[in-house]
Amino acid sequence: MGNTEDGNDLLSEIEDILDALAEDTDGGDEDGAVHTKITFQKGVNSQVVSPYALDVIDSIGQAAGLDHLEISSTYRNPQKQMSAMYNNLFDSNGDLSESKVAQQKKLYSSKGDAVIDAAIEASQLDDATPESIKQAMLDAANIVGFVSKHSSDNYASYNTIDISYKNLSEEDYENLLGAAQSDSRIAIIKAKSDGDPALHLEIPIPALTDPNNTQNTNDNLKFLFTQPPMQQDGTKVVPIITVKKP
Repeated sequence: MGNTEDGNDLLSEIEDILDALAEDTDGGDEDGAVHTKITFQKGVNSQVVSPYALDVIDSIGQAAGLDHLEISSTYRNPQKQMSAMYNNLFDSNGDLSESKVAQQKKLYSSKGDAVIDAAIEASQLDDATPESIKQAMLDAANIVGFVSKHSSDNYASYNTIDISYKNLSEEDYENLLGAAQSDSRIAIIKAKSDGDPALHLEIPIPALTDPNNTQNTNDNLKFLFTQPPMQQDGTKVVPIITVKKP
């Protein structure tokens, strides 16, 4: 009969472990904080985003009272950047949208405007295709030296991240924007009012940008690119945020 008592104790221990794992999966930590679940849209590179930047996004999500945020863009190579700009200029039928052009020109400098103008010009050719328009945009970008923050060579030290607001109510969006504007760790924000189709955040990574940081660079890089534990959620990658605020 003694074995029965031992068995009950073991079952109780297992139940405690399962309860703890369930709490971790729900986004809680040992301090009782409930984290915002952060997911990446299909095809978005999650591996280039530092844990520091993820913690910033988690913080503004918590401050806005949101349990889930979806990242729609991180690092994009020049070809993907042209595709993103193309999609923001043309409608689903492949027709150039004047309103979208006006919105996009609010976002970029004169170099970005030159890329947009190249798209407009290329779209007017009789044999224009999405591919030929994107190539014309890429050619113009190379000529004028246009580089999006999403395609920057220093992405590791300056994460540029877009958060989708398509599924957020107007109230939730305003709360998220307000939380982002109140967070000093975010250097630049481009919002709906700027014509941006997502909430665009630029986050300097202190481990690589702070001149007073005396830690070994290799240690910094190891920290930046060691991702939190990952789990699969359909086609999306879900980081379980474990990084503590500095």
